[in-house]
Amino acid sequence: MKAWSTIFILLIFFSFGMVAQNYSPIKDVDVLEQQNKVLQKIYPDKFNQLKIKSVYNINDKHTAIGYIEGGSYSEVVVNSDKKDMLIVLSSYEIAKKDIPKLIHDVWEKDYSDNWELDKVLYAKTPYGDVYYVTVMKQKTKDNQINWKRVFYNDKGQKQTPPI
Repeated sequence: MKAWSTIFILLIFFSFGMVAQNYSPIKDVDVLEQQNKVLQKIYPDKFNQLKIKSVYNINDKHTAIGYIEGGSYSEVVVNSDKKDMLIVLSSYEIAKKDIPKLIHDVWEKDYSDNWELDKVLYAKTPYGDVYYVTVMKQKTKDNQINWKRVFYNDKGQKQTPPI
């Protein structure tokens, strides 16, 4: 089922180009809506389970596509080069009650004073590397929201992001 979801996301991504700021959602959703209609006609049984939530440029080489499947948030990170787009990282959200205590304790010690924990993702690379990704937000004085992601291994040690 996850393979189908990934294929649908890649189809949508190949169909149109986008530019966005770092971790900022695309403001023009008309393109997404047009693609939704096309895919719903082609794959009605699969598409009803998948809803694209957001598309972000992480940097000039990688784009994240967030989607809801079966009520759960998932995300894939792909190379932004459309000619040889590859999945770099795939992840799904962990319920707050299921976050490993070690990961939560380390995050709380290092970040809870200034950041709010938005979600934790369980992420895997195609090479088998596994990460817990804490997604946090911070409101600025001018009511803007800063986003930050920190990658941890299963022992609670910070890791260099694979992206």
